[in-house]
Amino acid sequence: MIKKVLDSQKISVGTANFYKKYGSVSNSHVALDDIYKIDKLMDEYGVTRIDSAISYVDFENKNFPQSFYNGRLVTSKISIEDLSARQVKNKESLIILLENMLKKMGIKKLDGLLIH
Repeated sequence: MIKKVLDSQKISVGTANFYKKYGSVSNSHVALDDIYKIDKLMDEYGVTRIDSAISYVDFENKNFPQSFYNGRLVTSKISIEDLSARQVKNKESLIILLENMLKKMGIKKLDGLLIH
């Protein structure tokens, strides 16, 4: 049904609640079992885009499935507050931060990076 109504290449799955409580409506994060289900549904419907952010990535979570990001187009966001909180003050420290994020996600590059 969704294939008839909307081009799956124009859908982007948001990951804000994958790691932690996010926003005023949600009171919890998405369970790992549900992330695996979302992963399968994305494959089934041909959804390849993911919306992420440096503040969403839980660098401590060893259980998060890195395969979730593999083969997908990931757009990420980083805010000036994120940069300040992580004491990013120059190009080199920004590159290190982004490389660590990519490593945690198990991908080599981002499709896009939004800075706000």
